[in-house]
Amino acid sequence: CDMVPQTSANFLSLVEAGKYNGSSFHRSIKNFMIQGGKPHSKTEKDDCFWGGSFPDEFDDRLKHEGPGVLSMANAGPGTNRRQFFITYKSCGHLDRKHSIFGRVVAGMEVLKAMESITTDKKDKPRDEIKIINAEIMGPNLIHEAEKIEEKRIEECAAKRRKEKEERKASALGRDTSARKSSSGGERTGGLAPLKGNQGDVTKAGAAVGVGKYLPKGALRSFEEEGPGSVGHMVKKESNVAANPPAPSRMPKAPKRTVFADFSGW
Repeated sequence: CDMVPQTSANFLSLVEAGKYNGSSFHRSIKNFMIQGGKPHSKTEKDDCFWGGSFPDEFDDRLKHEGPGVLSMANAGPGTNRRQFFITYKSCGHLDRKHSIFGRVVAGMEVLKAMESITTDKKDKPRDEIKIINAEIMGPNLIHEAEKIEEKRIEECAAKRRKEKEERKASALGRDTSARKSSSGGERTGGLAPLKGNQGDVTKAGAAVGVGKYLPKGALRSFEEEGPGSVGHMVKKESNVAANPPAPSRMPKAPKRTVFADFSGW
C-alpha cells in the first residue's frame, strides 16, 4: 500500500464494496497470465472505484517475477480501471507498463488448476472460473491509511493556523509600538515648533522658522532682486534701521507766525 497507494486503494475499495463478487475470469493464456475483474452485469460500468480511470503507479522494487504477481490490466498508459491479472510465470516485459500491487500468498495450487483449463479462440476459459466472494482478510489497510492521512492533514492545518496567528500578533505588536512612538511628543502637524521670528534669514543665508522650508534658490533670488523689488526694499529698511542718518547741517525752518488779534494795530 505504501509503494502504490492509489492502485491498492482502488482494488481494496472495490473488494470491500463487493464489486468483484460473482465476476468471472474472462481471459486466460497459458504460460502468461489470467485476467479478471470485468463487470458481470451489462448495466455496470467498467470503472475504477472513483469512476473513470486513474494514472499508472510504478515502483522499481516491484517486478513481474514468478507466478502469482497481481497487476492492473489496462488499454494503454493511464487507463487503469478495475480489471486485473495474475501471472502464471515471470513477465519482465510488463514492468513499468502495468501497475503491480500484490501477490498470491496462498493457494498457488488453485492458480495452477486455473492455468490448466482449456480456452477458446478468444482465450476465454471453456469452464467458467468465477469469483464467488472476495473478502479482505484482516483490517483494511486503506482505512488505517486514511486515518493517518486525515491526522496529518489536520496537523498541517493546525500548524498553518498557528503560524498565521503568530504573524498576526507580531504585526499587531509592531503597529502598537509604532503608534506609541509617534504619539510620544506634542503634535505640530508634522512640523517642528518654531523658535524666533518666522521667516528670518541669517547672515549666512540659512533660513529659520517657516523660511527654512523655502528652497535655497528662492531665498537667494529674494535677496538678489534689483531696486524697487520687495527684497531690495526690505534690505533698504534693514540698513536704515541699523545705520540711522547723520544730523542735517541745514538750518531749521522758521516757526510759522500765527495772526490772531489785530486790535493793537
